[in-house]
Amino acid sequence: MKKILLLLTILTLLIPGAAFADTAPQPVLYSETPVVTAVPVLISTNPTENLPMLVDYDTTLTEQTFQVITDGTAVTYDVLSQKTNGVTMLPLRHTLESLGYSVNWNSETMAVDISKGARFTSITLGENRYFKNRMAPISLSAAPIAINGRTMVPLEFFYETLDEAFVVESNDVIFKDDMMAKHAGFVLDMSRDETGVVSYTIVADLEQAEPEFQTIIHTNQFFTYTQKQVSEGDFITAICSPIMTMSIPGQTTAYVIY
Repeated sequence: MKKILLLLTILTLLIPGAAFADTAPQPVLYSETPVVTAVPVLISTNPTENLPMLVDYDTTLTEQTFQVITDGTAVTYDVLSQKTNGVTMLPLRHTLESLGYSVNWNSETMAVDISKGARFTSITLGENRYFKNRMAPISLSAAPIAINGRTMVPLEFFYETLDEAFVVESNDVIFKDDMMAKHAGFVLDMSRDETGVVSYTIVADLEQAEPEFQTIIHTNQFFTYTQKQVSEGDFITAICSPIMTMSIPGQTTAYVIY
């Protein structure tokens, strides 16, 4: 009996595939499921995913190299414009005083009162509540902050609360007595062309996405400040040139997106 069992064991080891048939890897001749190859993703619709975004979002605090120009002269600052958490912030007092405003600090309320003729507003450090001529407050890309004793506000503050118009040229912010336009809506589509220009197609209502309800906002690293990460479906506000094409959808360029 032992000789028979020994003979069976030897035969089992000599025959390929006879042993461990359930666990041995088998060659795959074909697959009914198509093979998916990973490709780089340019646009992430989920900002929490570790995917490259069309617009860089810097979370560091860095001094900016651009100039702020009023009445044809560059404003002199003791604290330079800063980018913090992706938001470009400008020094409040020196910028507004160069535009003819009165700026008064209230140490008890941590608020800054701003006035020029009929224009008036007041801001409070740490509160993302901005008033325009005592109307209901709005939120911008960041609350006012203090850096080295200077109050800093996001770039869009000057137009949104005081109607101070500006253009962006080679990253310089140039205040001028001019018109501006504002467009707001949900991002229906994002794209980048071969020159690196990022464009957003926005609509006021995602349920009405026909071309006649769309606006295409073009940006560029040299004339647009993007104050937040942008993904499809996000609601954005764009402060733009007043010029828009007569095409459908209409197209324009943005100086600030937040």
